[in-house]
Amino acid sequence: SGGDILEVSADGHEYAFSLSENGFHSFDGPLGETVIEIRDGKARVVSSPCPSGLCMKAGWSDTLCCLPNRVIAISSSEGEADAISG
Repeated sequence: SGGDILEVSADGHEYAFSLSENGFHSFDGPLGETVIEIRDGKARVVSSPCPSGLCMKAGWSDTLCCLPNRVIAISSSEGEADAISG
């Protein structure tokens, strides 16, 4: 698991960020704004308007998810296949 790219899907929009570039990224969803921090090759949700706050409690992870606000982020390697065919 892990990778060098953070792929984010937010309320029907797709984004990609390098995990080697530290920063904060905001995404609008149906409940409001979700903010993801990238630092030292890792990512976490720092704020979100969801009622339970589980996404923030998850901490640093390869997979981030705020389902109530429709924000999902997954780290992957550049050129990694989305599916396996055989």
